[in-house]
Amino acid sequence: KKDKNKMSIVASKATAAAIRQHVRILTRNQQQSNAIFVRSFQSSRALSKPKKHAPPPPPPKKKSPPAAAPPKKEPIKNMDPHAMAAELIQKSPSSQRIPGTESLALLSPKQKMQNYVTAAALIAFVTSVWYYSMTAVGKASQGDEDDGLHDLEAEAMDARDDAGVRDKERKEAEKLVQLERAVVELEEE
Repeated sequence: KKDKNKMSIVASKATAAAIRQHVRILTRNQQQSNAIFVRSFQSSRALSKPKKHAPPPPPPKKKSPPAAAPPKKEPIKNMDPHAMAAELIQKSPSSQRIPGTESLALLSPKQKMQNYVTAAALIAFVTSVWYYSMTAVGKASQGDEDDGLHDLEAEAMDARDDAGVRDKERKEAEKLVQLERAVVELEEE
């Protein structure tokens, strides 16, 4: 029993150590993903700005692991992306932000051509979807023989004819019943 107790204590200590190591790795990964998210946001903002001929930024310095525990940041799951973007915009110098009309004037001819090609492709796609939809609807209204609407109209006409025949037969049956009643009444008198 003592050996089993010792083994279970050793196993629980090993499990606790593995869990602590896993938590450290997860925390480090979360910090890295936060940094990547901020860098990607900043780089996407940089792509939307006109290019300035400035020296490239110095490479990021590698951080040494902190001696004390890092301050707790709000996890990414609970952060509002709009608030985060607003905060980043407020922190950036306003001299770097160029209004939209001015930034359009600063686009290079290559960028303008790429925008025109993208616009033309989008217009072609929308037009093709519209044309396909209109021709599909137009074929249905022309009354083709294979059209489902034509089949429904034919079935409705058959149903009307059948109803007319049944109504005629019912009226004839009612006349025969009335004649029979009249004959029975005459016989009784």
